[in-house]
Amino acid sequence: RTPKALDAILFLIRAIEKNPADVKFRTLNVENKMFKSTIATSPAGLEYLKLIGFQGEEFRGARPRHFVLKSKSTDLARLWMGKAVLEKEKEGLIYATAQEQMRFQNALQQSLKSANEEEQKRRAEYKEKLSKEPEAKAGIAVIKVFLGNDIQHSRRFFCDDTLMSVVQWLGTLSSVIPDKLLLSEWDLVDVSLYPGKHIPVCDNLGSTLQSLQWFPSGQIEIRAHKQ
Repeated sequence: RTPKALDAILFLIRAIEKNPADVKFRTLNVENKMFKSTIATSPAGLEYLKLIGFQGEEFRGARPRHFVLKSKSTDLARLWMGKAVLEKEKEGLIYATAQEQMRFQNALQQSLKSANEEEQKRRAEYKEKLSKEPEAKAGIAVIKVFLGNDIQHSRRFFCDDTLMSVVQWLGTLSSVIPDKLLLSEWDLVDVSLYPGKHIPVCDNLGSTLQSLQWFPSGQIEIRAHKQ
């Protein structure tokens, strides 16, 4: 279960516990925006609803449009047990790791979307430091970066360009990325092969793309810092 799904189901159970006769907490519209952005983000979340007693109500044979906890069939013991399991899970390492990953993704996406004047100025400064992108020919390395949520960018470099050039390019996408990488708050991971390999940025700024084995191509990903 994702943190969003877990938190939403736990909130729901607690609301039913406080308001056992309130129908609105017992009826979930699958088309509701909040439902889609929380419980529906995890298949396990939907299964958990069924485990604690919610039933999918179909409309003319189609997929369920509502999940309903019918008062007459409510198994309170199962409901409270479900609550206890979720509360225990929130205390675990998996939940904490998922929460940290979610915070990282939110911060990364916000940095990419930022369009204020200061951010535009900083991106322009990084662009000025970059040499002109070379034409596609021999001796050229193509670097692709993955930034979460299916966002990816690619650029050509000379094979003897250094990691510093790649970091400066990342700064043209978001000035936050170089700052976070240099402070080791975010990680740069080589995902050209499996499993991905962490690249210590500060130790490799002078390394060429060829020495990093990113010639003729390399794939990198920005990730939350791994403790």
